[in-house]
Amino acid sequence: MSTSILGGRRPRLRWQRAVGVDGVRLQLCADRACSRVESTQDLSVDEFRPTVALSPGVHFWRLFARRGTVVASNPSPVWEFVLPAVDGSRGIVDYVRDVDGDGVADAITTTYGSGQWVLTVVPSSSPSTPQIRRGISSVVRSIYGSVDRDTLLVDFGCAGDLDGDGFGDLVGGTSYSTFDELNPPQQLASFMFLRGGALTIASDPASEPVPYRDASGVHWSTPGDFDGDGYGDLIMWRSYPSRRSARTLWVRFGSPWPTSHGLELPNTSPTPGQVVVGDFDGNGVTDLAVLRVNLSSGGDAGTVVYRYLGPDRGHPEVVGIPRCADNPTMGFYFVHGLSVVDANADGYDDLRLHIAYASLTFLGSSGGVTANCIYSAEP
Repeated sequence: MSTSILGGRRPRLRWQRAVGVDGVRLQLCADRACSRVESTQDLSVDEFRPTVALSPGVHFWRLFARRGTVVASNPSPVWEFVLPAVDGSRGIVDYVRDVDGDGVADAITTTYGSGQWVLTVVPSSSPSTPQIRRGISSVVRSIYGSVDRDTLLVDFGCAGDLDGDGFGDLVGGTSYSTFDELNPPQQLASFMFLRGGALTIASDPASEPVPYRDASGVHWSTPGDFDGDGYGDLIMWRSYPSRRSARTLWVRFGSPWPTSHGLELPNTSPTPGQVVVGDFDGNGVTDLAVLRVNLSSGGDAGTVVYRYLGPDRGHPEVVGIPRCADNPTMGFYFVHGLSVVDANADGYDDLRLHIAYASLTFLGSSGGVTANCIYSAEP
């Protein structure tokens, strides 16, 4: 996925060919214009991984479709990735805040003043010409003569490449409360999206409602490519869900025509306290791990992993974290945090559960998270 920061220097590049396309010509480049081509590969498969480590820093790549022996003259969008100075075994570890596509992070700030929010993006390629967008920050007004609304802004952040054009996109959000004399207060919200681009970010944000009746405590994060289609996806979750809401996780699948699906949390009335992502089965598609809190007492570790193994976006595989194989009595414990590592450097992401004065690392495998567990004392 474009704008990815990778943990290793042998990136796994994947794509999907259109009907009738026999192969592709892949170009790795040192700049977005591909005026400095690093290598060219003619391929009849749908993925490529270099046999040797690439140089650290930013790289770009693009594809040309091939039908028979004829290679198209028009390329795909140009995508970018950033490689570390020290070669490792992890896949995507973060995203560069690059909305103008030059491979260098841009400065993104949101400020408030005179009843407005002001989003300022300072491109690294032209810091003397910042891009500024303005909008209403705090408004109290009357709706239908009886309901007041107070609107606030959630800061914009870079969520990777949501629409597949190769540029980082921005996500922000508004939340507002409604109340009147007859009904209890409600907290509603919507998310705003600004497309990145070479010359300028979008003039006006596109707005989408948050699919919760009560949107208090809504957060968002990006898991990368959750369904393997090459577009960046978003996870929304709520720290303080209403009793009326059965779903507290929401997946927004990025594409030119984004779609959304809710995810059920097992057990009764749990709350997602933390959401982390990693590729625990090594298939190149991001998996989701959720730490559940507010659980009923009993044998439940409170952590669950979602995996998408096919095209059905509405029904991922749900896997509970097993008891630790080395010490099965240390199975159900109070987990206060999650993190993703590659503890044994085998190329599979591992899930680390932080407990009191210790951590438990469950190793990834071709089948996902296993019961193979590493116990480590922590200060």
